[in-house]
Amino acid sequence: MILKDKSEIEIREGASLSAITTDLKGYADLEWLSKKLTTENLKEVQFTTDDEPTGIYANMKMASSPRFRINETTNGIEVTFGLLERSEEELRYEALSQEVTDTEMAICELYEGKE
Repeated sequence: MILKDKSEIEIREGASLSAITTDLKGYADLEWLSKKLTTENLKEVQFTTDDEPTGIYANMKMASSPRFRINETTNGIEVTFGLLERSEEELRYEALSQEVTDTEMAICELYEGKE
């Protein structure tokens, strides 16, 4: 699985969007994984098999809680998580929030220029 920032997460064969499983060495790797599965990185998700794309998705989000299902194994931990497509309402809200932030920044810049 390849994220927007080109980070690669090795996942088990047979994954579906609702059940993606990866094997990690330990809980430190789980922290790395959780930091990679951000809103920004999930804007572009690509699944590959033998370096060939098998699925390309846009505007994904983590499925509802618990975010991760964790099972300890003899070699580390097995982590399963799910992804969902973000709704049109969520995308509109994000765009509107960004517009408000951009407007606030422009007003601050204008105000600072008057001093």
